[in-house]
Amino acid sequence: MRGANFAIVLGCATLGLRLARCPRWAVVAGCAVTLVAFVAVVGPEPSVLRAAAMGSVGLLALATGRPGPGCSALSLAVVVILLADPALSLSLGFLLSVLATLGIILIAPRLAAALRAHLPAWLSLAVAVPLSAQLLCGPVLVLVQPQFQTWSLAANLVAAPLVPLITIASTLALAAATVAPPVASMALAVDGPPAELLAFVAHMTAALPSAGLEWPDGPLGVVAMGLVSALNGAAVLAAGDPRVRRGATALADRALRLAAGRPREKVDG
Repeated sequence: MRGANFAIVLGCATLGLRLARCPRWAVVAGCAVTLVAFVAVVGPEPSVLRAAAMGSVGLLALATGRPGPGCSALSLAVVVILLADPALSLSLGFLLSVLATLGIILIAPRLAAALRAHLPAWLSLAVAVPLSAQLLCGPVLVLVQPQFQTWSLAANLVAAPLVPLITIASTLALAAATVAPPVASMALAVDGPPAELLAFVAHMTAALPSAGLEWPDGPLGVVAMGLVSALNGAAVLAAGDPRVRRGATALADRALRLAAGRPREKVDG
């Protein structure tokens, strides 16, 4: 999803500028320059410009940590884009882009906060951004392919940390290909292993038993997938709750004891 790629690039630029202790106006200016440069590298096609708008909105939501400004910016971006090209109101790709951005706005901050109980801050955000986008896009994707990808959530959790590295390294390779070929070669060397691992995860999960199950098509399929996405999101969020973790640990310990055939301790009285 190009919007998520823009959010990743702008997020890395923001992190670097903040680590350099730049003032807020410098961070904003640096992100603007990065956005223009990324569009120039990828190519200023209409779909890229729309993704740039969506990525900027997603970054705004992540930077503020509040859904309000992000939702307002997303609404404004959608209105402006549709006024410029009304035909996009019938575009499935544009709908998926908007839904992915909405997922980043509404779900990613809370999801990243829950994942910080198990992962470093940067890694939790790298996982939360693509996963939150997938949770909202899933119900629409079944209209294109009425099939339930059984292992898609697990595959995305494994592959999500690889996406920022692949995006940044690939972008650097494209930008440096003509002006600094050695830099481009080094970026490709960095990009190769995670890209191969991402492809391996995709092929492996696709080959697992029952990887694709038949799913109802039409409105029924959309509603059913919406419920599945909601349950998956709730499960990931609940995993960050210490009480849930303690309960899961106790349940797993009890199951292991039963599997090992250990008798339960007698209780006096």
